[in-house]
Amino acid sequence: MDIVDDERDGVVINPEPPRIIIENFTQQVLEGPDEGCLNNFRMDKQVFAALETMLRRKALLHNTWDVKIVEQLAIFLYLIGHSVPFEDVQDLFLYSKTLISRHFNGVLDAIFKLSPDLFDSPASDVPLEISKDPKFYPFFKDCLGFVDAVQLKQFVDTNDLGVIHAQNGRTKALAICSFDLRFKKVFAASDGSLPRGLYPATSKLEIPEGKYYLVDDAYQDIPGFVAPYVRAVYFSGDICFDFGTQEQLFNQRHWDMRKANKIIFSILKERFPILMSTLYPAIKKLKLVVVCCALHNFIQKMNPDDAIFRKHQNVIEADLIHEGGDLPLNEEFDSEPRSSIARDLWEDYAAKHAT
Repeated sequence: MDIVDDERDGVVINPEPPRIIIENFTQQVLEGPDEGCLNNFRMDKQVFAALETMLRRKALLHNTWDVKIVEQLAIFLYLIGHSVPFEDVQDLFLYSKTLISRHFNGVLDAIFKLSPDLFDSPASDVPLEISKDPKFYPFFKDCLGFVDAVQLKQFVDTNDLGVIHAQNGRTKALAICSFDLRFKKVFAASDGSLPRGLYPATSKLEIPEGKYYLVDDAYQDIPGFVAPYVRAVYFSGDICFDFGTQEQLFNQRHWDMRKANKIIFSILKERFPILMSTLYPAIKKLKLVVVCCALHNFIQKMNPDDAIFRKHQNVIEADLIHEGGDLPLNEEFDSEPRSSIARDLWEDYAAKHAT
């Protein structure tokens, strides 16, 4: 007679098969406190459920005979939120490396297809963050947001992919961001849409006439992009500073406005450490940048008060002295509108501090 159950001291022990344990991990996280879901899947339970529903309704993911959509999504979010190799989560999800890889790629492709719905077009109106602050308005009323690069630890052949190849061997994906901590557009593709070198390619960005984006001192001050003065010392911090030149004043205000830039990229890197990983090939890594930025937007829309957002929004930058960039003097161009903004700021500052 075959023995199905193990009976000891009159107690029948019927061990749970591994599949039940697998389901219990994801279910345990989703049925537990929001903190556990945030730690494991980098978003709270409500946001996770909304994302799963969206992917299901748009038919971007489907249940397979062995893995349901909820667990496919859990696997993907765990991996991008912890930056570990596939084999390191086999014991956690009790799937083979091959199966984990398959569903990781499947969810990556699904959210990549969904991403256009998660990016907003840059608004042409004056951002509230500018219009409500007398330090910035009306001087920066034509500013649309800021542009910065997402650093990727990955070596790439620029001839094949047409992406930026930095001097330190990292590739960069260029992101357009708004002051309300949302990504508007991400240039991360293998079709040549990423600009080369250290300077933005205006032909790839549609910027309304008279409008511009803020950039840091790695970029030149050219039409459509306003950079700080590379030779003007300024402070990054909420301290009292007696400005000696209009360039110093301009740089200080420029830095104050770009604090949102520091916050949004700090949030992105903490929530999705996979962006700093070297585990994935270049094309997949660039797709991950788009997906992570899109997920950031989705989370920010669904729950802008989650723990990671709160942590970084309350951070005050330490006071630092910025000496400016290292471009030669003959490579700095003082174009409009930077010169007029600096002049108007200085006139306003001088009038308010006249004795």
